[in-house]
Parts: sequence; C-alpha cells; structure tokens
Amino acid sequence: MAYFVGTIAHGSTGTKTVSVGFQPLGMRITVGQKFGTAQNFAHSSIGVSDGVDQYCTSIYQDTTGGLTKSVDDKLISHYDRVGGTLTEVLAGTINSFTATQVKYNITTANANYNLLIEAWG
Repeated sequence: MAYFVGTIAHGSTGTKTVSVGFQPLGMRITVGQKFGTAQNFAHSSIGVSDGVDQYCTSIYQDTTGGLTKSVDDKLISHYDRVGGTLTEVLAGTINSFTATQVKYNITTANANYNLLIEAWG
C-alpha cells in the first residue's frame, strides 16, 4: 500500500492540488489548533474522502461552551470562537483524485491552521 503525509496552510480560496506520487484511493485531512500559538481549549476537525464522497466531523470546546458537528458535504469544517461566536474559520470540499494527485477546494481560507494531509492507495 502506498502512503503520503504532509502539511500545508492555505491563505487563499480555490482548488488546491497535492501531488502524492500514486493513484490515491482515499484521503484524510486533520486540522487542530493554530500553529505557533498556545491555546488552552480544544478544537479539531477530521475529514475523509474517497475522491467522490466526503465526511467531516468537528469539535470545539472552551470554558464558554462548545459544539460537535458532523457533515457529509465538506471535507474540512473547522471552528474557532471569533468575537464571542463559534465561527467556521476554515472550510473545504473534495474536488477529485487524479492518477498522482488529490484535489480539494478551499471555500474559507485561514493561513493560521496547518492541514495534515494523508493519502493512501
């Protein structure tokens, strides 16, 4: 089985292409806390796709409250508290798999978060 892992942050929207070097059969994107910043609360999102279908589950919890949310129309759906309101600060959907790449669309960009991208084939 072939496996790829890497990290990237996106400060702009649009279709993003990651070369994995093999025909992917599946992928996972995991997002955690802001990189380079110590945060004393928990938030993460994990999205998976087979190149067509997608599913993402997100959690956020701080001393004010939290949320747990699962969706089947996004690959990325990451939340943070902005101005006192829980807000989706990073979002994206699957685009496609090619012979050597995974492609996804960033619909809400935020360069403060690293995406951990895994692909297998």
